[in-house]
Amino acid sequence: MPVEVRYRGRGKARCIDEIVAQYCSFQVEQLDDASWYLGVEDCNGDYYQFWFGTESGRGKVAFTHQEATPARAALKEAVNAANP
Repeated sequence: MPVEVRYRGRGKARCIDEIVAQYCSFQVEQLDDASWYLGVEDCNGDYYQFWFGTESGRGKVAFTHQEATPARAALKEAVNAANP
């Protein structure tokens, strides 16, 4: 698998432990003084979005998996199927 998101913990304590990616493009963008965006596109075109930072600029850092988007080709096929 080109992108694997590994978690630790369960329930409310579940959090991202690491992201392992092969053959991909990625973007890291600082959003403000205390938060960053990470976008990863794998070789199949699937796109993963993550956010990490602190809520108040202090204290514990959160690292969350925002969403995963299927490859653009799959999205295009779904749109074409819905609009014949």
